[in-house]
Amino acid sequence: MNSSTATRVALAKRWIGCGLVLFHMVAVSIANLAEGTKLSAQLHRAVDPYVRFFGQWQEWDMFTTVPLYLSIEGRVVAKLPDGSEHEYPPVLPGLVPAPDNLRYVSMFARVVWAKRSFRWHSERYLSALCRAIGTREGVKPKSIRLEIDTQTIRPLKQIRQDGEIAEARTFKAEEVACSP
Repeated sequence: MNSSTATRVALAKRWIGCGLVLFHMVAVSIANLAEGTKLSAQLHRAVDPYVRFFGQWQEWDMFTTVPLYLSIEGRVVAKLPDGSEHEYPPVLPGLVPAPDNLRYVSMFARVVWAKRSFRWHSERYLSALCRAIGTREGVKPKSIRLEIDTQTIRPLKQIRQDGEIAEARTFKAEEVACSP
């Protein structure tokens, strides 16, 4: 093989490698798009076989710690002007049910245990929920809060003593007033 042919083969290999890396990046990015639109549904159909075959789906959360909870179930509690409280399952703004997905569970946990750096997100989320509940119920809530029921994994020593893996605990975010 002469040097000209070797150079073309090396160049072709490089372009094929770059093309495969680019396809992989696009496929993983598309796999993370919400599937609620016609365009995203078509894009998913194109890359889902590749993503499933190579196990590239992204239903994990990079910033989740070692599991402390056996389960986490969230809910929204709205206090109406008459003082009554109404519960809603975990929802996205617009009162759309939240998918059963680790990323959404992590989001609700971050909203309930919001640190100062994440407070803007929880305030925005709760404000959107206040508006959505007001639209659905015909009256805007006075206030709103998130609650999380957990099965908290107990220390190993306690588990060995009585065989109970987890204990029920409820965490409540501070109540936030809905703006008039």
